[in-house]
Amino acid sequence: MVGIGPATDKVEFSALELFHFARTLRGCVYGNSDPAVDLPVLAGHVRTGALDLNALVTDRITLDGVPDALDRMSRGHGARSLVVF
Repeated sequence: MVGIGPATDKVEFSALELFHFARTLRGCVYGNSDPAVDLPVLAGHVRTGALDLNALVTDRITLDGVPDALDRMSRGHGARSLVVF
């Protein structure tokens, strides 16, 4: 299971299935990353070019462009706008 649902959602499973198939039940928050360790590693990958974040940016906008960006996003265009100050 991936993601989170409302507090009212219930997850059901068979205890026999846990045993028989050696299943594991485990939770995590934000992938259980350790920002103090993981962010410097990611920044290093960006600096060396191993991780291209520019490919993820649809548009570069200013704060004044946010309403237009939200309108484009609601129409299914340009979902990853970067606000540049």
